[in-house]
Amino acid sequence: MDLSKVLQSCSDPEHQHTAPIIPTDIDLRRGMHFQQDNFTGNMFMGEGGPSGTLDAYKRSLSFPEMYSRYYGILSTFENATCSWLFDCKEYKKWREDGGLLWIKGKPASGKSTLMRYIFDKNKSEDDQENNANKNTDNQNKSSDGKNLEIKQTITLSFFFHGRGSSLQKTKLGFYRTVLFQLLEEQSVREKKIEALSNLEKFFKHQCDSRGPPGKSWQWETSQLAQDFQSVLTEVLEDHLVYLYIDALDECGEDDARRMAEAFEKMIQRSPIKRFERRIDKATGKETEEPIGRRLHVCCSCRNPPLLIRAMVKDTFQICVERHNGHGIDLYVWSHLDQFVNTAPEIPETIVKHSEGVFMWTYLVVERVKTLYSRGFSRIEIEESIDKTPRDLVKLYEDIFQNMLGNEKSLRLICWIFCADEPLALEELRWAMFLNANPTIKSWEDCQSARKFPCDCFRPNICTCKVMERRIQSLGHGLVGIKDSDDKQVVKFIHPSVQEFFLDKNALVRLYNSTSNSTLKNHNQVVKKVKKSMAETCDRYNKMMELIRRNSSQGLN
Repeated sequence: MDLSKVLQSCSDPEHQHTAPIIPTDIDLRRGMHFQQDNFTGNMFMGEGGPSGTLDAYKRSLSFPEMYSRYYGILSTFENATCSWLFDCKEYKKWREDGGLLWIKGKPASGKSTLMRYIFDKNKSEDDQENNANKNTDNQNKSSDGKNLEIKQTITLSFFFHGRGSSLQKTKLGFYRTVLFQLLEEQSVREKKIEALSNLEKFFKHQCDSRGPPGKSWQWETSQLAQDFQSVLTEVLEDHLVYLYIDALDECGEDDARRMAEAFEKMIQRSPIKRFERRIDKATGKETEEPIGRRLHVCCSCRNPPLLIRAMVKDTFQICVERHNGHGIDLYVWSHLDQFVNTAPEIPETIVKHSEGVFMWTYLVVERVKTLYSRGFSRIEIEESIDKTPRDLVKLYEDIFQNMLGNEKSLRLICWIFCADEPLALEELRWAMFLNANPTIKSWEDCQSARKFPCDCFRPNICTCKVMERRIQSLGHGLVGIKDSDDKQVVKFIHPSVQEFFLDKNALVRLYNSTSNSTLKNHNQVVKKVKKSMAETCDRYNKMMELIRRNSSQGLN
């Protein structure tokens, strides 16, 4: 992998940090997603006629960061800590009858982790049920003969990212993603939907008259919103649809409110889910009462838009920190089991002070484990917990103070902060080593100077775990290592950490503490470190190319 990808975010001195971009061949259980095609000539139709046009339309919606926030959610907590949601009466009612469910809570209380967990679990269960029902006549008719058949369940999702690229934090990115996902569904493509025919006609006309999408013209939010609602309306005639939207508030207050209004309207217009026979107490006659909606929308945010009221029909709210106490309790005791018999008051105190914020809990647990491993007494650990700030941002500041003046910590934070794509552990190992040793230009230089990135003394294989320990030490718990496909990547443990380094000017303060500089903002820091990082990337790529060439020739 080319380490110089980090320069994509360093090259512009006015750069505003964006989220990592994942490779475009990632599969989110609903097929591959692709970069925009360079459409030319008659490629719009393809061999399949109109279906080729629909494929081209779908591909034009895709963008590289489409699923990066989803994959970027660190699974810090075990799944068992999220299972409490399935016992909530509000969740059960929403899952059964549809409507709008709000998952709200404090920053870092675990909303995104919870959203990914319930999306993954429900998506898996819905797919299994779809496969089981493919050959089953699952029609349910009311007494008036109305067909209430539900063919399939479709699960859609979008994870907003306020610090990400434009498409990750706007309505345009949302509609491109969910419409793309709808068109990925085989049952939708097989259904004779008038809206799909209209999409094909519009897209072909645009391409014939204006040229390729993404070059000659761009998608408009209003057009895609209309397309999505048109397709969804027809799909809901014989499908159930579950739509999960994480961090809706990160698209901005006004847009969040408008989208909430749109969701409410879509739900109210969606077909009735089922009819139940009831006996009218006044007349004694049997009637059929409409129950539920076929559209289920679940949104997470810090504060639901003001238009949402708890008593609105088909609207439910769950406050995370009011319900996740059991999950936090389970997490703390499972990670501090050494205190069960000797000092139970330590985990009890952490649970008591957590106030439903999982990230605070995680950091304090890690701090206690570190103190315990260093031989601190029970009383000293208790005193440390008592002195720990209850506010998460203040806790970040407390941890951050340990980084000041440490050039190695600065180097770690800068590489993570400036990378458009999360660096693999192996890449970061070399990046930090070469950055600190500007005279090293080859593996032979390492051998001559007896300087190596770790204790393995090998250029491209590391099994000594030195880098893991180094990250833990230099990052002071704010940086984590996450499994991603066939590699491990290094990143901040939560978006709120990145917000801290930006909003609290922590990156600037850390940089100034290791030099005599008096820089004012993070753009100046990025500009300062760009030259050094560019040179490091260049040396790394040349070294790796030389190592690969020598390896292919059988040289040491």
